[in-house]
Amino acid sequence: MERRHSAWSARMLKLLISMTIMVIFVSPSTVLSSGPGIVMAPGTVPEPLQVSAVAGGTAELPCDVSPRHPNDSVLLVVWYRDDTPIYSWDARGGGLGEEGGSHWSGVEGGGRARWAAASARLALQPAKPTDRGDYHCRADFKASPSRNTKIHLQVIEASDTPRIFDERGKEIRGNAGPYREGDTPQLTCNVTGGYPPATVRWYRGGRAVEGQESQTGILRLPSLQRSDLLAELSCQASNSLLLPPTTATAQLNMHLAPLTVEVLEREPLSAGRPQEVICKARGGRPPPRLSWWLDTQRLDTIPQEDTEGEISEKSEEEDENKESSAKISVSVSTLKLVARAQQHGQRLTCRASHELLPSPMEALLVLNILFAPTVELSLGSSLNPNDIEEGDDVYFECQVRANPPPYKLLWEHDGRALVHEQRSGVLVSGNNLILRSVGRAAAGTYSCSASNVEGDARSQTFNLRIMYKPICSTTLRRSYGVARQEMAELVCEVEAVPPPDTFHWALNNSLGGPLNNVTPERYTWSSTPARSTLTYKPLSDLDYGTALCWATNFVGKQAIPCALTVLPASKPHPPANCSLTNQTSAALEILCDPGYDGGLQQWFLLEVFERPLDSLLANVSASRPVFVVGGLGAGRALRLLVYAVNTRGRSEPIALDGFTLELAEKQTSNMSTLELTSLVGMLVGAVITMIVLLVIFFIAFKLKHRMSSNYTLQAGKQKNHCTRTQPPRAQIVALQDDKNPDVVPLNKAEHKLTLEEPSGEIEDSLRTGENFVGPSHPPPYSSCMTTHLAHTPPIPMVETRSRAGREVVTTRAPLPAAQESDV
Repeated sequence: MERRHSAWSARMLKLLISMTIMVIFVSPSTVLSSGPGIVMAPGTVPEPLQVSAVAGGTAELPCDVSPRHPNDSVLLVVWYRDDTPIYSWDARGGGLGEEGGSHWSGVEGGGRARWAAASARLALQPAKPTDRGDYHCRADFKASPSRNTKIHLQVIEASDTPRIFDERGKEIRGNAGPYREGDTPQLTCNVTGGYPPATVRWYRGGRAVEGQESQTGILRLPSLQRSDLLAELSCQASNSLLLPPTTATAQLNMHLAPLTVEVLEREPLSAGRPQEVICKARGGRPPPRLSWWLDTQRLDTIPQEDTEGEISEKSEEEDENKESSAKISVSVSTLKLVARAQQHGQRLTCRASHELLPSPMEALLVLNILFAPTVELSLGSSLNPNDIEEGDDVYFECQVRANPPPYKLLWEHDGRALVHEQRSGVLVSGNNLILRSVGRAAAGTYSCSASNVEGDARSQTFNLRIMYKPICSTTLRRSYGVARQEMAELVCEVEAVPPPDTFHWALNNSLGGPLNNVTPERYTWSSTPARSTLTYKPLSDLDYGTALCWATNFVGKQAIPCALTVLPASKPHPPANCSLTNQTSAALEILCDPGYDGGLQQWFLLEVFERPLDSLLANVSASRPVFVVGGLGAGRALRLLVYAVNTRGRSEPIALDGFTLELAEKQTSNMSTLELTSLVGMLVGAVITMIVLLVIFFIAFKLKHRMSSNYTLQAGKQKNHCTRTQPPRAQIVALQDDKNPDVVPLNKAEHKLTLEEPSGEIEDSLRTGENFVGPSHPPPYSSCMTTHLAHTPPIPMVETRSRAGREVVTTRAPLPAAQESDV
């Protein structure tokens, strides 16, 4: 009975709960709860919870499922949208986990909705813009009153990317402008789409820009400056914190005039070498047009033969602008120039032309070109080069153009260097050469040369012509040999500047007397060459003598005539001072001086004979007495005869003896058998040297011993009587020289033989070095010897040597027996 009652009670409870749920579904607003433990009366509406979700993302709708009593639990959760059930979760069937209970969904899209019991949230994934609206959730418990949670779901839609427009309504894609300094641009940022509507903000470098209207997206910029170049302006559109803002960026493009134009400093240019000159223009946008000008001509229009240049241009950036983080544009133009010396000092200009410049900007470089000297020599401006005579002062000017200036300037005359020498009248002063009182020797070619670090240069030569009266030529033939009744041509050659215009002849015979002028019909003359020829025939001995010749030119008449001697013709004299040189095994050379030519043209003849057969080997003639004879054969004894020959015959011969060298013997032995090592050679040489020295020492010792044995004198006890006698000539000796090393000094007494002054005949003999033969009677001789002359031995070790221009004869006298031990 009790079991039946319990089952009935359970069925009634389920029925009651089902009816209650039905009532709730039918009228969800009868009981609402705004929080735990609060039961609101019908008609009371709590504030909804604001929930935002991004379209396409997940929208999580929270529900308050916390019971009032600790041991209570939720049994049923129902979700409504605008009072329409869209989702329920029923846990009465068992299990409170996500997998437990039964789920029901009436959401559009089917499985997009899912209840998460652990977090008590209803997730809509993906969220759609149509999900936007009001929701509420009712949670029923076992014992506690139901709880209701009201929610407003905001589904956010991303807006489109902003678009930027300029003041003319033109959309900006990247760069805005170009603008110029002082412009006030206006930019508009438009944003379409999205929910809720996006809010627009302008930023520059991460900082908000002043002067913007957030509602309309309009940005009004103040007057632009150079620092605004390439400034980045960002337009940000945002309608929720759940979405990142969308951004559009515009960069301010500006046209700017160049700030500076400069030609970079560089080392001096060297003429003839390709070098680069660089011009830079900073700050110009767009880059300026750079052009090169040399003085007033543009380089690319100058003909190639006048200058050589190649221009290349490029743009780069440098020097970061601190305000706008932009870099200053730099335009670079490189001129590859082959400079010329004549361009030194000219102005090289780099011009920058730009649309914003009223006139081009310029940078100037005065060309400093290093070049080797160019030298030009000129005669003094006050001098006439065709009217300079002996005794005039002459000066030259050496005009030098060089960079750097020359460190050396040289003058040359006929290729020989000139130095400052005041005594000779040569003065060098700076670039001037002064010649005082010039003579004929000063004529010739002059030049100057200059040197600097770039090179050397020599001027053109200037031929200085000095006018002077005629003088006899150095090659003039002074004598003529002419036979009687023979016609001869006497040639008078002179040197003169300018050439002579007249000649004059006069004759003087061998008897002297006045000069006889020669009529012009008997001679001819010419200016080039400057000579006159007189035809002359001596008829007798009186017609031999001297012919005198004078020439006259613009300067005057010849001061000293040329004297030509006419002599009877004869054979030439023999050559003189003949010698053999350069003898070889097959040839030899003979050199002689010519003798008198006999008044006629002479030549020379050499005959070579082999001795002793006197067979002729060679016969050579020459215009000068210089002969080179070859092919004679080796090892021959020769006899050489040299003659001088003219039309009258040949001279007496000059005889020379000579020979040719023997051929070197052919070495057939093996040289290796004759070679000794250096050590053996040194030992052999040392032994031989020692043997020779010992032999010499032994011979010297023997000779000394033999000589000393001959020096014995017989001492007499009687008193010596000095008598005046006539000794033989062989015993004449002179006084011993005190410093003669051959004299042995005596400790006790030294016997000397004293002679009287020698006669003049002896002195002459001594002075000339000839052997003297005494007169018929010898000079008196004073003797203090203890023995008779008949017993006096010959005086030993007589030595003759020269002192002060005379012969001095020394001797070592024999010692007396009593004094011999004292030596």
